[in-house]
Amino acid sequence: MKRFAHVPISDLDRYDGLDCEYSTGKRRYIVEHDGKTDYYPSVTTILSNDPVKQKSLAAWRTRVGVEEANKISKRAAGRGEILHKICEDYLNNKEEYLSPRHDANAMFFDLKTKLDEKVEYVVSQEVALVSHTLRIAGRVDLIANWDGHLAVIDFKQSNRPKKIEWVGDYFKQISAYTAMVYEMTDTLIQHGVIMIAVDGASPQIFEFNPWDHIKDLCADIYRYEDSLA
Repeated sequence: MKRFAHVPISDLDRYDGLDCEYSTGKRRYIVEHDGKTDYYPSVTTILSNDPVKQKSLAAWRTRVGVEEANKISKRAAGRGEILHKICEDYLNNKEEYLSPRHDANAMFFDLKTKLDEKVEYVVSQEVALVSHTLRIAGRVDLIANWDGHLAVIDFKQSNRPKKIEWVGDYFKQISAYTAMVYEMTDTLIQHGVIMIAVDGASPQIFEFNPWDHIKDLCADIYRYEDSLA
């Protein structure tokens, strides 16, 4: 078992106790700022507020049936949550990091080879991030030195391989975390990594510059804000 060094960035964890609320039906983070309480939408809330995606999801639910769609979504969400926890525990050097759920373990072992090969040290995991400029917040999966580059890394899982045109939201999600890290700490990260564990297939790794997607992220933020007006 590889042992990972941990080299934190100063003050990156200042919002680690951030709470969420769901009064609008969507996740918002409760942020104290300039002596008042603000409610910032999560990054995933922003990205899911796309009429085209919502229409596509509704069509899929109709096609497979509501009951079957709920079952598939619940299984995927549970497996994804467990996979994230396994990765977190492994990178935190815990001896007991595997789960009783075998499908999540199998997906983790697909990612483990890459983590062992590429991650030189860990900066932070599951830390809450905030941008007062963009008025958004979220929790990043992993910030680490990846193959010599400081990188924002996100874990995903899928039942089948993804085409690059299907993962635009993943690029924007990492772009948001990168912008928040820069605003909070003046640390400029120019490398993003998406690690997708694929059921029954080799994992997919996408590497890119997060700043290439900041304009698309801002467009989604504006669309979300307009939807509230």
